Amino acid sequence: MNLDAIEGAVGAKCTIQPLKKQRLSTSRLLRKWKILGAELSLSPYRVDTADGREYKLLVAGQSNRPALQALLITYAAVAELDCTPRLLWHNDYAILLDFIQGEVPDLREPACATEFGRSLAAIYRLDSDYLPASTVLRTANKYIEDLMSVGLFTSDLADRVRENLSAQLPERCRTSVDYADVQPGNFRWDRSGKLLFVDIGGFQLGRLTGEGFFGHPGASKIPEEQFTTAYKAAGGPDEIFEFRDAIIALSSLRRGSRLAIWASGMKFLQPRQARAFRARAATLVDNLQAFSNATSDPIS
Repeated sequence: MNLDAIEGAVGAKCTIQPLKKQRLSTSRLLRKWKILGAELSLSPYRVDTADGREYKLLVAGQSNRPALQALLITYAAVAELDCTPRLLWHNDYAILLDFIQGEVPDLREPACATEFGRSLAAIYRLDSDYLPASTVLRTANKYIEDLMSVGLFTSDLADRVRENLSAQLPERCRTSVDYADVQPGNFRWDRSGKLLFVDIGGFQLGRLTGEGFFGHPGASKIPEEQFTTAYKAAGGPDEIFEFRDAIIALSSLRRGSRLAIWASGMKFLQPRQARAFRARAATLVDNLQAFSNATSDPIS
């Protein structure tokens, strides 16, 4: 970590301390030894200057520098939003951002729902494009095959999920930036009453519009009426409501497949965590079971 470069960026002497306890968990060791794949998360630090300013520093190790570069690409797409923290400086190993002090929101509050609706409408206007439904269905089928390979999907369930996705998806599926980690700790109310998205790692590029948000359990806590009113008033695209069930099903497939593959890879080295991951994947499969039993008219 280059302290001189950081002090040059903030224009003052500073101290640096970890934001999280720096312990080498079993998972981190296994990733370090390249048994469980590359480590993806960046290490967060708090930077305090002598004149009282505060910043957040995200640091990559040798194995997860690509994650840092990907984060910089994503940040470039969302930098002009009024809900994102300011980026001051970066190099190949670190990113320096404003450290946002403020109150952690209660996702169930109407005021929070209103700010979420306004912010997501702006987020969904970024990097927007369309994919043919055939491309989306091919990706969904890959996730289905992953879940079948670990015994969480039957062939009958696979057929019914494919059938309902084919019936419900439009010919052209909208994509955009999305926010995919709806946990209270990732947000702060600033002094002016604005909701800030302080964890920039939650932004995702090229996602089906609404998939990351609606597919996260935290989204269900946000009051729908206030969210929808604010979202529509701010010009958010209507697709997220029109094709909501299919969007959530696609998110469940993505997340369930990822958890199941992780569980399969670590079952001998970390059996307890593997069981937890598989249980979470099984819960998502239960959601897909409900989706597969629903009937709907095909999209014309």
